[in-house]
Amino acid sequence: MLGRRSVRRRPTAFRSVTGGVVIASQRTGDALFLPATAAAVWDLIEDRADEDAIALSLQAQFPDVDPTEIRRSVTEILGVLDDEGLLEGDPT
Repeated sequence: MLGRRSVRRRPTAFRSVTGGVVIASQRTGDALFLPATAAAVWDLIEDRADEDAIALSLQAQFPDVDPTEIRRSVTEILGVLDDEGLLEGDPT
């Protein structure tokens, strides 16, 4: 799945809070709290980054974390966001 571009579904209500971000699920309307690492992925999606670019950016931010773990986390976080209806594929 790495390499797939993801973009935020518009419109999506969200707010940065201490320790992460709260997003309104498109699927249920419920609030979804994303802790700091997941919030960083959310921020990178705004730049239309693909999974590889997101993982590389996080590796630069967290050099002590195993790159394999970062890539696994990015894939998992994007899966959760997609399941909640918060992502759409890159139209290009």
